[in-house]
Amino acid sequence: MNEPVRYYRDGRPRREKKRLRSSAKALRKFLTPEEAKLWIVLRSWKREGTRFRRQVVIGNYIVDFACHRSMIIIELDGSQHAEDKHQREDIYRDQELEAMGYEIVRIWNESFNREYDETLQYIWRCIEPRLPSPSP
Repeated sequence: MNEPVRYYRDGRPRREKKRLRSSAKALRKFLTPEEAKLWIVLRSWKREGTRFRRQVVIGNYIVDFACHRSMIIIELDGSQHAEDKHQREDIYRDQELEAMGYEIVRIWNESFNREYDETLQYIWRCIEPRLPSPSP
């Protein structure tokens, strides 16, 4: 006999979340060169009060990098995101994630490679104001 389908509060069946987590785990094994390079930097910022996770499930999406403490998501976008279809999907996705309280920072792979230091400074400027103030 079939088990009854159980649902999360947002209406998604539990097996959907399991599928997303499985996909995220597979993506963590095969980072793009840009993602691997950024991941090294984001991990080193842990002592600054951030704790990023990579290829993490948030809602119905898998995001490249997320810091739950500062409620920020960093997406590294390849050239496929310039296509109309992907741009429309990204806008919808960003709106849903922003409705959950996240700020989305999108960076083109090309810009990341060409202007590495400037890109890291830009990311930090986006994160810093969202970090909790240190306790006195």
